[in-house]
Amino acid sequence: MLAPAPRPSSPAAKIPGLLNLVPRSAIPPTDLPVVSTVAPCSPWLSNAPLQDDGPLKIHNRSVEEYRQIYHEVVDAMLRYKNGRLRPYTLELGRRIKQTLWERLNCPTFTTSTNEDGLINVYVSYRVGVYPSLYNVDISEEPEPEQPPEQS
Repeated sequence: MLAPAPRPSSPAAKIPGLLNLVPRSAIPPTDLPVVSTVAPCSPWLSNAPLQDDGPLKIHNRSVEEYRQIYHEVVDAMLRYKNGRLRPYTLELGRRIKQTLWERLNCPTFTTSTNEDGLINVYVSYRVGVYPSLYNVDISEEPEPEQPPEQS
């Protein structure tokens, strides 16, 4: 038995209520900025030589080495010794970050900007004492949901 031949769709304007599904913008079109007709330039493009396309490294380690270190640190810290999942807290996140930072030989990043706008990023190891610590206001965030316990 043959399937019925496909039929063309109805235009959206012919389906009642379909055009009202998309909410109107809170900004009236007359208040939107004027669109430029000039093609954008790329300020991040530079005449600087490209670096060698060698194998991808993360903190001077292969992807596999980095993944192994990450899982050794994080997986162990996210679970109690009996295997149950530990509830995530800001303090636990900071301890994980500190431990990873130490295991990765304490990387520290600095940047400089050339006259042409090119930003250079430099990494050094074992220079800093502690990783960057950002205090984020989470007082109005909802409490995280606890995962269901596995039997």
